[in-house]
Amino acid sequence: MNNQNPNKPVELLERKSPPILTGILILLVLVCSFLCQSAHNALWLHEHAFQANKILSMLIEQKYGQILAIIFYANFTTINIWQTVFSIYFLFTFGFPMESRFGPTRFVYLIILSTTLPWLIQYWDVNFNPVWHVYFEHPKADTYFFGPVYILAALAGAYMTLIPRKKSLELYIPTSGKEGRVQLFKPN
Repeated sequence: MNNQNPNKPVELLERKSPPILTGILILLVLVCSFLCQSAHNALWLHEHAFQANKILSMLIEQKYGQILAIIFYANFTTINIWQTVFSIYFLFTFGFPMESRFGPTRFVYLIILSTTLPWLIQYWDVNFNPVWHVYFEHPKADTYFFGPVYILAALAGAYMTLIPRKKSLELYIPTSGKEGRVQLFKPN
């Protein structure tokens, strides 16, 4: 018989490793952002951002290499400094703990899923699920989609699902005089 307690949360065997892959993701965001900033933004985005119409024509012409290049650039391109800064911040915030908790193999699987599956769903949604079932409804087909939002969403979801273990959560609040640490909760 299985004597496991059904109320006990599932434990994930941790695989401690240095977060090298998160650093590579941050470097990719910086490089792709530099490429976009150094070129004319509108022209560069037209050639490298995800557009459902463009992907459909490339599928018909069997240009699979170009589709993979577009998906790569669409995952890591940011168009301004603020998007770059916040993308790097959230990659750092969620990527390092998840990579050290998952280990490199599971982390790579998470990144591969978060860089491919959302684009397939986006393509299907834009081309086959119109909001109104009329002939002029496909305005989303010409919309540019880009940015590391799907990677960040996957990392944030994994982080929220597998909250890091701590004895207590403390919040630093600057105060005049003393060090201001406020203990938010203390587990039983």
